[in-house]
Amino acid sequence: MATAVVLWWNVHKMRDAAHADRVVTRIKEVNPDIFGLCEVVGEPAYSLIAKQFPGYNFYMTYGRESQEILVGVRRTIPVFFSQRTEFKSGNSFVRPAVLLTIDDAESPLNMLFAHPKSFSSPSDLGQRDYFFQKVFSLKTLLDKKVGGDARFVICGDMNTMGMSYLEHDFLKADDELRHLSNRAGKVGLLFKPKNHQATYSSSQIADLDHVLASNSVLFTRKLDATGRPYDINVTGWVDFPAKSIERNNFISNLSDHCLLSFEIELKI
Repeated sequence: MATAVVLWWNVHKMRDAAHADRVVTRIKEVNPDIFGLCEVVGEPAYSLIAKQFPGYNFYMTYGRESQEILVGVRRTIPVFFSQRTEFKSGNSFVRPAVLLTIDDAESPLNMLFAHPKSFSSPSDLGQRDYFFQKVFSLKTLLDKKVGGDARFVICGDMNTMGMSYLEHDFLKADDELRHLSNRAGKVGLLFKPKNHQATYSSSQIADLDHVLASNSVLFTRKLDATGRPYDINVTGWVDFPAKSIERNNFISNLSDHCLLSFEIELKI
């Protein structure tokens, strides 16, 4: 069976050629077959990235915020792109998601690249809740189409920040993440283990970027230095000591989010 290396990265509002060059260099170190980037901004970003990967096909969402998602796939992989506008909830400031369907011989492999609403107000949490309702409904629909557990992967900056109201934390970030994990499990989606939990570093360190998948998707499992198994490799600022120049430089010059990469089985 063939495998594919997949990368997800929030590149933190990529706007200029210098930043794009640094992002491209880092992506090429991973050498992914499929990659999704969010917080790229408009057509210039598309051109800056696409010209560096001539062997890939690309798809990009557009919107009013700097939340665009750019997805690239090697041309050797048969694929269909669609922009899932149902995730927008009638709000032009909420980004749609990109659904990538790989036409495997045995059953389709569906990959959703997503970036739901950030921040912790009640309305922000409501937008995220709506978004994940749509994700779980989509998984249920795909299950019906194949008559079983559809091959489904979701990559994204999930922005699980909890909820604050009247200066009180009514729902902590860990509780939102736990609740989301329980809901996902009911439709056969599991959070895949990472070698580092935290993926975001700004005013605080947080666990925001995740990969969820159905059991029918096979990942290449690895072991960390302690022998703990993981499916998702987290790299970036976590590779450097806290408060080090190297960590600060990564956050300033590349992104405050780490890269997530993993290898999955294809059946083409």
